[in-house]
Amino acid sequence: MSEKFNIDNIAKLSRLQLTPSESERLSGHLETIIEYIDKLDELDTTDVEPTSHVIPLQNVFARIKMYSLLLAKISWSKVLPIKRAITKFRKLSDANSDTCSSQGRSQK
Repeated sequence: MSEKFNIDNIAKLSRLQLTPSESERLSGHLETIIEYIDKLDELDTTDVEPTSHVIPLQNVFARIKMYSLLLAKISWSKVLPIKRAITKFRKLSDANSDTCSSQGRSQK
């Protein structure tokens, strides 16, 4: 490619402060990259599907949501029997304490 890039303008747009030696070096790198892209443009890609990623991506948030729901279900399946047992124990202990306190009054 014979175009000369204004590396200073690109650096300014990128909010980079480059020294003259860095500008010269990066200009050469940019030229090489553009030449490589021009070579890729010469390839016949009529039967190639356009892609945005080389590796197929999945919705990772859906997986996280599924795990969260699964953990919540597991947690509640463990918590509810414990909660029921505590409630039952409290009722028994309250009933037992009422019985004990009424027996204690009658002994006086």
